[in-house]
Amino acid sequence: MLQGKKIALALVSTSLLFTSLNIASAQTNPQVAVPTKPQAVDKTLQTSQIQSFDKYVKVVQNKYVLDPNIKTQTSQETVNQIQTQINAVNQKVSSNNLSIDSTSKTFVEPTISTFSLPAHEQRGYWWGTRHIFRSNAAVENFNYGLLRTAGFATLGYLFGPGGSAAAAVSQTYILSLTNDLNHYNNTHSRDKIYMDVNFTFYYSFGVWHD
Repeated sequence: MLQGKKIALALVSTSLLFTSLNIASAQTNPQVAVPTKPQAVDKTLQTSQIQSFDKYVKVVQNKYVLDPNIKTQTSQETVNQIQTQINAVNQKVSSNNLSIDSTSKTFVEPTISTFSLPAHEQRGYWWGTRHIFRSNAAVENFNYGLLRTAGFATLGYLFGPGGSAAAAVSQTYILSLTNDLNHYNNTHSRDKIYMDVNFTFYYSFGVWHD
């Protein structure tokens, strides 16, 4: 069973504009958590919402394309939010000469951290990034590297290079994420695990099977 954890934005700026970064899974079952900024909750997309929107995103000529029919399923504000994210990810894919798999709708993230081990893999999606950890050491090294970053550098560490954001990530968010990742890994120490982080900074965890 998958477990999830929501951290609502926790940014230096109170407005979240959408990172050019990539995001959460089509298979996660999130659980409710207390947001750090209640006023920003309406801009946070949970994993279950990402799942429901995923069928409206297609891959055409190595680009993510949003089906206009999504407008019948959600608000115009959310549609704009998703389209902004897709535009940013498409720019990232193009700028880094990446290839999107049309079946899985994933692309392999370029490695940016010297702390990333072969046991730590990043996969990009239109919604954000999946971090796959195949060893306990990979989790420890990721957390160590993340705790040493600050502000905009953290966004690159979470989502890969080639992105921009309207605000830097707060230390509170970093501490929450690393603590939760450590806890999940400790309770699944014999398993490979993954962490999904979507473009509204909602993160969730699950057991990974190769």
